[in-house]
Amino acid sequence: MRFLGLAATVMLGLTGPALAQAPPQLLTFTAFEGDIAFQYPETYAVEEATEDFGGDPVRLIILSDVSAEVPEFGEGPPTITIQIVRLPPNVQLDSWVRTNDISNFVFSVDGRITRTIVGGADAMAYRYSGLYENDAVAVAGNGVVYLFSAGWIAEDDRIREDFRTVLESVRFNSP
Repeated sequence: MRFLGLAATVMLGLTGPALAQAPPQLLTFTAFEGDIAFQYPETYAVEEATEDFGGDPVRLIILSDVSAEVPEFGEGPPTITIQIVRLPPNVQLDSWVRTNDISNFVFSVDGRITRTIVGGADAMAYRYSGLYENDAVAVAGNGVVYLFSAGWIAEDDRIREDFRTVLESVRFNSP
C-alpha cells in the first residue's frame, strides 16, 4: 500500500514545490486622482475613507485580509494602512514623525529611524508597539505625509511580506 501511495504522489506531481501554493496575484490600486498607486496581493480588500485627526482631514487606504474573521465585540485583524496627512509648512519629515501623535513614534520599540526610499522618494522607517506590533514608513511630498503601516503579531506573519510588496510597488504622481 505504501508503494501505491508513493506512485500516486509521483504520478500526480504532488511533491516538493508543487505542494506549495502559488503566490497570490497582484492587483493595482490607484487613489486620490492618481496621487498614489501601488500593487497588493489579491487576498486583500481595499477600503478608502476620510477621518478627522486634530481638526485636519486624514485620508485612509486600508487593506484587510479577505479571509480574516472579526470576532464579535473584538478587535479587528491586523491591516496594512496608508494615512495621508497634511504636512505643516516648514516642518521636516523627521520632526513630524518624532512629534506628531498620528505617527505613533512615541510607541517606538527602540527609538530608531531608518532612512529608506519608497516610490523614488526619501522615506523614514520605524517600528512601534500598540494593539499589535507595527512596521511604519513615512514619506513626505506635495505638502502631505504618506504614512504606511502594517500591524502584525508574529515576526514571520505573512502581512509583513505583503507590506513589503506594497512598499516596493508604490508610485507617486509627483511626491
